[in-house]
Amino acid sequence: MSPCADFVRELWRRIRLEFIVELPLLRDRWKLILFGACFQYIHGISTQLAHRMHQPMNQPLHDIGFSLLPELGQKNEWVSELIFGSLFGSFMLWSFSPFVTAQKRFYTAVLFSRLLMVLVICQTLRILSFSSTQLPSPNYHCRLPELTAIKDMPLHWWGHFIVDLGRQTTHGCGDLIFSSHTTFALVGVLTYTEYGAVVITKVIAWCMVFTLSVLIVASRKHYTVDVLIAWYVVPLVFYAMLRRWTTKRPLHEEPWPHRSLAEDNALQLEEVVVHGSIAAPEVTQPSVQICVVI
Repeated sequence: MSPCADFVRELWRRIRLEFIVELPLLRDRWKLILFGACFQYIHGISTQLAHRMHQPMNQPLHDIGFSLLPELGQKNEWVSELIFGSLFGSFMLWSFSPFVTAQKRFYTAVLFSRLLMVLVICQTLRILSFSSTQLPSPNYHCRLPELTAIKDMPLHWWGHFIVDLGRQTTHGCGDLIFSSHTTFALVGVLTYTEYGAVVITKVIAWCMVFTLSVLIVASRKHYTVDVLIAWYVVPLVFYAMLRRWTTKRPLHEEPWPHRSLAEDNALQLEEVVVHGSIAAPEVTQPSVQICVVI
């Protein structure tokens, strides 16, 4: 059999076995994952309402970050979006890595349920913040006399539930405290810091998030305070939730050199639901046992 066929066969074996392991975890957590995904729609409604309540000005408020950082201008605002897109895309690929890689440090279903809950809490705090105090947005399209600075109220109440996703993602106004891009980036890099394996990748990711934060201010998309608040709110929420998480995945690489393929398959299939909890394989070390509690 050709090396290509062997590679595809091995890849399919890993995907199939990981799916068997992940399915019980997904059944226990699908409501949390669905709620976290649906909350993104609620967040979109709230940011659109903030745009409709926005009170624009000709010039933004005084900001030390604006004084210290050179202004990138409208033509270069894509730089921060490129960095954010790179971080987001890389994180999504890594989050499904247990299905294809030999070293498995986390469960994908558990990972998404956790990070979505952190994101929901942060976004709830964000909605309360920008809804209680309306600041004039510093972005170019949010200043007078630009027509995009104000979004008209809908003719009917149900118009609030129709979200212009493209506009609210990159050209919203009024949803300032605290920065949404910084929030997403920090949730992702904190998650990788906790569950990732490559140290140099962690360093690069943190450098990219810091650069993103600087570029957001330099692009006049947010005030410095918006980014600064995100930098301490998101880690506080993440590590407060981390203390409550108990499910851990035993670390090993597959297939183990001292086990046959059949034994390796049997080891992974042992991770099944037992009376509503996950029974993980025992680690054969003296006086050491990993207990997994959901």
